[in-house]
Amino acid sequence: MKVWHLYDKVYRAWVCIVVSSRDEFVDFIDGCGYKDMDFVRELVGGGQGAMMRITPADNEVGNNCVVVWMQQWRAATLVHEISHLTSQILSDCLVPVNHDNTEAIAFYSEFWWTEINRAKRRWPDGNKHSDVQK
Repeated sequence: MKVWHLYDKVYRAWVCIVVSSRDEFVDFIDGCGYKDMDFVRELVGGGQGAMMRITPADNEVGNNCVVVWMQQWRAATLVHEISHLTSQILSDCLVPVNHDNTEAIAFYSEFWWTEINRAKRRWPDGNKHSDVQK
């Protein structure tokens, strides 16, 4: 399993990219102490990837973290999940996600494509939380 932790300073969003088998991902999320594990199992059931906003079991507000899971590192899957990621973070920050705001959506999607691929080049086997701010 490979995990990258990323942070967007503008929208103050943590993003965790996980490349692993379905079972490893479910165990990873369960081990982090998040609720709605039935949803997690259903979400990763048949696809190549998934995106989810996670909420700790002891918190109703959330922790401003989005997790993107991919069974394998594939550009097409990453592009698909970045579209969900972009919509989620912008919506969380009350930025309109609609036809009138496509340029902001496109730029933010490009930002995540660049950041995720930069992290993968820098840390091919994932990074540790302590490495994020370096």
